This record gives sequence, structure tokens and C-alpha cells, in this order.
Amino acid sequence: MLSSLILAAITFAPLLKFLPPVPLRWSDVWLAVLLCSSHGWSAEFLTIYGVLFGRSHSAYGVVGGVLAFMLLMQFVSQVLFFGGELCKVVATGGSDRKAAMTLQT
Repeated sequence: MLSSLILAAITFAPLLKFLPPVPLRWSDVWLAVLLCSSHGWSAEFLTIYGVLFGRSHSAYGVVGGVLAFMLLMQFVSQVLFFGGELCKVVATGGSDRKAAMTLQT
């Protein structure tokens, strides 16, 4: 259980380090790695729990399993992109938002 959480953190760390279009230090990445790995792991756990204990022995059960897997992949990709944006904001100190606010006024 803990090993899968650590494996998720090891997987997310390089992705979040090199995904945003700004140069990042490893210290900018760790908050997003912790959030993304915990949310990704919990989504996986809930999806597996729902498929195992909510299954049916009909064709709808198979389609439901496929849809649950697709929903899991959608959620994990959204978590990954949120983590990338979080790393970008932490690295820039929110200066992109301040620059956008000055351009709008």
C-alpha cells in the first residue's frame, strides 16, 4: 500500500519537474508531487474498490468497468496537469498572475 504511493511519487516527480514550460528546482516540485501522488493513489484505490465490489455479471458490468477505467485516466491526467500548473506558480511566485492583472487594468 505504501509502496504504491511511493512508486506514484517517483513517477510524478520527473513529470512535474520537466512538464511546465519554466525552469524548476526540485524544491518547487515536492508539494505538487505529494498532492498528485496522494490524489492519484486515492483515485486508483476508489476505482478498484468500486469495480471489485460493485461488479455485475452482465454486459453492463463490463461496460461499467471500461467506463470506470476511462474516468480514472481522465482524473489522473487532470491531476497531472494541475500539478504542473502548481509547480509553475510556485516557481514563479505567482508573478504570471500579477503580470496578467496589470495587463487587464
